[in-house]
Parts: sequence; structure tokens; C-alpha cells
Amino acid sequence: RAAAYGLTAVGAPAVPGLLAALESGQEDAAAFAAFALGELREAAAAAVPALARLQAHAAVRVRAEAVDALGRIGSPAEACAAALAASLQDESAQVRFMAGLSLSMLGTAGEPAVPALVEALDDENRYVRAHAAEALHYIGTTRAKDALIGFLRASRWCPTTTPANLFYP
Repeated sequence: RAAAYGLTAVGAPAVPGLLAALESGQEDAAAFAAFALGELREAAAAAVPALARLQAHAAVRVRAEAVDALGRIGSPAEACAAALAASLQDESAQVRFMAGLSLSMLGTAGEPAVPALVEALDDENRYVRAHAAEALHYIGTTRAKDALIGFLRASRWCPTTTPANLFYP
């Protein structure tokens, strides 16, 4: 952990070593390397394909760190948006809500993920729904805003409030 964090001070020259750690097959090494790559932001753009491949990793922790790194790196935007949109379908709510949060960081570059974000507005987890709504706000395109407004109008203040709830008037 300390080594990965220290490598963030090195900058772009650290990327090849971090990529090796990312693909080492060791859970801790992959998680810490993904974190460090995310801290390097655009300087780690070469790592985006490897981070996207981590969506298939068995460990939730590694998938979540990879998703966070993709949002921080953000370039190339198309590849990051596609990988993050796919992560909105992850079996882990932690990974799904991190994907929404990371898409928020992309701003308008996250536009290709709008259909996946609209789908995430129906997620069973309220945090996933909230981050999907937040991402639509920060993407800010007409399509994203229309989807967000439609969601907000249909849901009142809480999309899970139903007549079966105890406090429903």
C-alpha cells in the first residue's frame, strides 16, 4: 500500500510498474495499483484498458478501486464511459454506486453512459439510484437532464415510497 501510494509522487514513469502490479494476480497489489493509477489522473490513461478488464475480477474491492480509478483518469473518455456504464450492471452494489459516482467525474464526456444510468435509476439500492441521478446532473446534456427530470417527477422524493409503507399518507 505504501509503495503504491509513494509511486503516485513519481507520476507517469510509475505507470508501467503499476500496470504490472495491476495484472499480477494478487488482490492487494491490484487494488493498491488501481488506487495509485487513479491518483495519477490523465497521466495514467494508458492503464484504462487494464482497469476496464478488472471488471471481471473476483474481488469486489478490486473492481471498486478500478471503477474509481477510471473516473479519476477520465481519458480516453469514450473508453472510461463505456467501462463505467458496464460496471453499473455489477453484482455488487458497492461497485455499481462507485460507477455512478465515477461517471459524475466525467462530466459531459459521460454522455455515452446515459442509457445505462437511466437503467440504474431503477436499481434496488438507493445509493446506486442517487449516484446515477447525480451523474446525470453532472453530465448535463439535454438527454441526461431530460432523464433526470423524468426520474424526479415520477419518484416524488423517494422512488421506493408505496402505499404499503407505514408512513405513506
